[in-house]
Amino acid sequence: MSNYRRSNFTVGMLAILATGLLVTSLPAQGALPYRYPISQPSHSWQGKGGSLAFSGRAIQRSGDFILFKTSKNLEITLPLKYLSQNDQDYLDHLAGNGPAPTETPIDTRPVPAGMTPVERPVEEPDDRVPPDDFFGPAPAGETLPEENPFGSMPADSAGGDPEHIYEQGAQVEVRDGGTWFAGKIVAVRPSNNTYFVSYAKSGTPSSRWLPATELRLPGGAEAPTTSEPMPEATPTSTTTTTKEVTVNSQSPVGYLVGPMKKGDKLTLSYISGKWKAWGRLASESPDSVEIGGGEKCRLAISEIQSDHQISKLTLVPAETNTRPFTWTAQQDHTNILLQINDNDGDFSGNPASDVKYSLTIEKSR
Repeated sequence: MSNYRRSNFTVGMLAILATGLLVTSLPAQGALPYRYPISQPSHSWQGKGGSLAFSGRAIQRSGDFILFKTSKNLEITLPLKYLSQNDQDYLDHLAGNGPAPTETPIDTRPVPAGMTPVERPVEEPDDRVPPDDFFGPAPAGETLPEENPFGSMPADSAGGDPEHIYEQGAQVEVRDGGTWFAGKIVAVRPSNNTYFVSYAKSGTPSSRWLPATELRLPGGAEAPTTSEPMPEATPTSTTTTTKEVTVNSQSPVGYLVGPMKKGDKLTLSYISGKWKAWGRLASESPDSVEIGGGEKCRLAISEIQSDHQISKLTLVPAETNTRPFTWTAQQDHTNILLQINDNDGDFSGNPASDVKYSLTIEKSR
């Protein structure tokens, strides 16, 4: 009887372990929406045959579509099948299934329809929108499959209406299948007046290039036209700029933002890098929830006062790579800066390492 009970106990434990392994593997197979770890480093992603290239992180998988956040702080959605096999293996690794790929083999499989090979990864400057071949326009006369998130009307084969103009960052409505959805202008191609837009259709994120004829302002209003003068700026008008910045850990002025007026907003989103306010090894990420040394390795927003002393205004919290942090100026400031939260003031003694953030400044006037 004792051996019988032990046998039943062993079989039961094996069944529980097998069930646990099955449940663990489900998210990576795309059966349910799965969010990838926020602690992952920035990765260079490539399409089949070198059809596209960009740097960033995988945010979420929904079915066979992957949501990415690029190093330029853009969100794009791609079908899994458009990624190289090496990157598909890397996604499995992020989901906890297997080791990270040890090498990047050349993917010789045919390039999917609608994607144009490029010779090397695209690294555009901070002040430019992605170049025309960043997302691989379709060859002339070729029809894209319906599952292509870049849409059935590629920008390169249909110029936009030159009478309609939009600005980067503008909130718009996007026409998809005869229905209008709320969206946002992510990038602009002035050469042919087309726009890379992001929007959600039935809860599924989508991104693609569109001509101005497929866009309108929220509520159905038409956009300003080139034949009409643009309205003069008012005290409530805003301008927004976004760029990637590097914060130096060995200087009290890690990065100089500059003057900000009351009501201006500063938004930060962590990209990469580690540092530390003591010792010799830069081992702490300012964006981690658990961080060594308490708050000494957080990113601080500070200002240079009239007496040249630096005054700390606030600390930037963790997990800004998925939840960007916004700080609003409550008064006018002459010189806003970013720095490591080094309480002892001995910045030159910190390990030589920097961190990178996406910085967005929204000026209220």
